[in-house]
Amino acid sequence: MTRVVNVLRRPCTGPAVWAGPDLADSDEWVLRLSPAQIDGLEVTLRAVRTRGLPLLKTTADDFPLPTLAGELERIADILENGRGFVLVKRIPVEPYSLAEAGAIFWGVGRHLGVPVSQNASGHMLGHSRDTGRSLADPGTRGYQTRARLPFHTDGSDALGLLYLRAARAGAQTSVVSSAAVYNAVLARRCGRPCGRDATCRPTSGEIRRAPAAVPIAAGLPPAT
Repeated sequence: MTRVVNVLRRPCTGPAVWAGPDLADSDEWVLRLSPAQIDGLEVTLRAVRTRGLPLLKTTADDFPLPTLAGELERIADILENGRGFVLVKRIPVEPYSLAEAGAIFWGVGRHLGVPVSQNASGHMLGHSRDTGRSLADPGTRGYQTRARLPFHTDGSDALGLLYLRAARAGAQTSVVSSAAVYNAVLARRCGRPCGRDATCRPTSGEIRRAPAAVPIAAGLPPAT
């Protein structure tokens, strides 16, 4: 019988283990919507608005996206079994109101999963902006402040962000491979190489600890 501790000491492998520098010069993680796909969003949005469907009751069936269906299936697989993130560009938010942009975001998201509330108030769809609140208040979420947030995970299987407008300053979003982080921690704790796909890549022999700074994050450019 395999002991749990032995399983936990196994480095992660596969496409979920990546390093930022390995992806910096690649656009395989970027989806640029085609004119036909953008038109499909517009047509479906208008149909939903005409029917007067409440946002929280709108399902994937209510928001059909035939020109995007194949790509959304591919994205869902990447999120579940691949590198774990995708950047979608060219969603035309400028012509729409906040409510309409939110409806597009919600509709696309319903094709990728089941929405869950993200704060104590039960909000299913929120806005990331400086509201003047402070993290000193335990009831405040990081996205309600102007504070720089460290790498973290949220209480869901996937997280989506839709950029509505450029920030005056800052607001850079970065992602990190949790599998690569796991391997780096494993190498540091066990004194073993964490594999070529992680960021601690020994040149020879056995390493005793991972480097103090592990470049496994990838900064995302503004969505254009």
